[in-house]
Amino acid sequence: MGHIAPEYLSTGKSSEKTDVFGYGIMLLELVTGQRAIDFSRLEEEDDVLLLDHVKKLQREKKLDAIVDRNLSRNYNIHEVEMMIQVALLCTQSSPEDRPAMSEVVRMLLKEKDSPRGGKSGSTSKSHGGKNTKVTETI
Repeated sequence: MGHIAPEYLSTGKSSEKTDVFGYGIMLLELVTGQRAIDFSRLEEEDDVLLLDHVKKLQREKKLDAIVDRNLSRNYNIHEVEMMIQVALLCTQSSPEDRPAMSEVVRMLLKEKDSPRGGKSGSTSKSHGGKNTKVTETI
C-alpha cells in the first residue's frame, strides 16, 4: 500500500505517473533503509507512511535523520540530497506534477555524472506543462 499512488487507490487506474510514484517511494526506501509503511514509528510520532516521515524531516532540515544510519555517514551528501529531491518530485500528490520516468532517469544520471556528485543552487524541470523547481535543502 505504501508504494501505491493516491489516485490509483481512488480510481483503480494505472498509468506511468502511478509507476513514477512507486519508484519515488522505492528511492526513499533505499535512502532511508526503512519500509514504506512502518507501524513501529507510531511509538515516536504520527507518521506511519515513510513519505510523510521524510517530508517532515526534510522540512526540519534533518538530512542525517533521513539517511540510513547503517551508512555511517559514508555517502556523498550531494547525491543523497538529490535522490531525496527526485523521490519527493516523484511522490507529489498530483500526478500532473510528477515528472515522466525519462526525466527521473535524466535527473539521476546528471547527478551521477556531475563533477562533485551534486549541484548547488536550484534546477527547474518542466513536465506535464508545469514547472517544478528542485532546490538544495541542506
